[in-house]
Amino acid sequence: MLNLDNSNQKNFKLNQTNIELISVTKKDEKNNDQKRISSSLSTEDSFDVEKMESNNHSSLNSISTRCNKYFPRLDEKKKRLFKIIFIILLLILYHIYLGFAIARSFQNALAIVVLTILAWLLVLYYKVLRPYCFPKFIAQHCCSTLALRCKQKNKKSLQIILYAIIALAILAIILVSVWDKWQRLNSLVGFITIVALLYIFSEHTSKVNWRPVFWGFGIQFLIGIIAIKWKNGMQAFQWISDQVIIFLDYSQEGATFVYGFLTRPPMICGMDPVLMFSALQAIMFFSAVVAILYHLRVMQFVLAKLAWLMQITLRTTSAESLHAVASIILGMCETAIMITPYLPVQTNSEMFAILCSGFGTSAASMFAAYSSFGICPQYLLIVSIMAAPASLACSKLFYPETEKSQSTNISEFANQKSPYKNILDAIGSGASEAIMVVLENGACLVVFISLLAFVNAVISWLGAMVGLEGLTLEMILSYIFFPIAFLMGVSDETNMQERIAETLIVSELMGTNVVLNEFIAFQKLGEFIKAGKLSARAQMMATFALCNFSNLGSIGIQLGTYASVCAEQRVTVSRLALKAMIAGCAVAFTSACLAGMLVETPQFCNAQSAGSFHCFNLTSALQ
Repeated sequence: MLNLDNSNQKNFKLNQTNIELISVTKKDEKNNDQKRISSSLSTEDSFDVEKMESNNHSSLNSISTRCNKYFPRLDEKKKRLFKIIFIILLLILYHIYLGFAIARSFQNALAIVVLTILAWLLVLYYKVLRPYCFPKFIAQHCCSTLALRCKQKNKKSLQIILYAIIALAILAIILVSVWDKWQRLNSLVGFITIVALLYIFSEHTSKVNWRPVFWGFGIQFLIGIIAIKWKNGMQAFQWISDQVIIFLDYSQEGATFVYGFLTRPPMICGMDPVLMFSALQAIMFFSAVVAILYHLRVMQFVLAKLAWLMQITLRTTSAESLHAVASIILGMCETAIMITPYLPVQTNSEMFAILCSGFGTSAASMFAAYSSFGICPQYLLIVSIMAAPASLACSKLFYPETEKSQSTNISEFANQKSPYKNILDAIGSGASEAIMVVLENGACLVVFISLLAFVNAVISWLGAMVGLEGLTLEMILSYIFFPIAFLMGVSDETNMQERIAETLIVSELMGTNVVLNEFIAFQKLGEFIKAGKLSARAQMMATFALCNFSNLGSIGIQLGTYASVCAEQRVTVSRLALKAMIAGCAVAFTSACLAGMLVETPQFCNAQSAGSFHCFNLTSALQ
């Protein structure tokens, strides 16, 4: 029985294995059939796809053939012709529009008329005069006659005669301006004193190159004559400054949308706009606009041409000239970043000139913030332009060149490509880069005003111990800077006591600017304007003297900036920064002296511009 059971079990297992083998073979056959079917389908599909592609290709060829038949492809000459025709049609339509605008109101269309004239003058110069007229004129007239007369041995004597004629013309204008007006004569004495001090304490007195000094102060004086002395020039600068303020004021639309009443509070007495959310927002707006102009290569073109003008007159290097003219528009950090490729090869004198132009000028993006305190915007514009040549003159007098320059040509900057991909990228990058500038300004104001309050408390406490009640840092600074302010002739009061009192106020502002920063100084100036403590001349002179970045805080900014963009010059910058700040102060003070000599009737910035509008007195209403 046991044997039968074992044999049955073995037979059962054999049958089971046979069944499994049969099922596996069937599965393999089924899989092979499926593969054959799928391969046949895939070949059919691929054939269909190839067939469809060939059909599509043939249809596209037929469409392109028909298009070429009815619309033949244009060659390069015809493309250029159509482009010219299109531009001419646009110009015709634009000038028709301009004619209607002028016929309707010439006063309203004045801005667009001026821009159109400037555009046509540029086209005339670059398309006609420069390539065709000037080379022939120089070759036929100048080179043939002057080459014979202006030999090398007579060149120096002719330069001396030319300089003497210009100097006599400047002296005649100064004498006419200060004749029978002793207050203006005081400003002349102040200008001569500042220049003499720069020369006496010069790093290398015997190595001073007088060409950049002479031309720098000469161009500064010429700008002053046009902007302050000449009536039409005054009106032009007034109009330009108004347009700048109107343009920067558009930033308040975006700021109001984001921050609400913090930017434009209700007209309740004591509720002024929050500075961080109002005037400082113009910096971001302006930075974005500058980035757009840089992307379109407009900024490179304008700055390169202005720098070229400085080069051919002052004979300064490309980096010095470029930094000086760029400082009119941009701040210290932006200009340093802009000339980064030039920095490693700069000599000590060139680095000093770069630092001096950074300290001695003020960025155009700050105009809205300064004017919000009641400062005359046209004075801010004038002093910013005057500071560009004056900074090079003061720097070359205070720290002359003793090394051989290795700076490259300015044309390299003019050909720089935009780092932005498109206009939207430029807007975003410009706005984001300005965020840190706004935050730094706000942080500096918080820290410096807090430190000022603490220092005043300590000084007042120490003074009270010896019987000097009310002693403050501002009072000490007013006495320190009083001799400079008095020599500059900041006051036109005939009564000596009133003259001294007004001079002490301006000297206090000058000291505040140097020890703290220009923002706090302008804020205090606005308070003095609102209180009616300063005459129109004192307001103007103070504005010219304060419009710069020459303060101790800016030294730290310069050190940090140049250490990050050019580590090779870090030691040089740290050694020259303090002297460059002093030279930057001299730049602003010389501009103030020239304004004091040339001005006929200073503009009085009234209290309304400082923010004293008609407001609702909530306290009296509740009582």
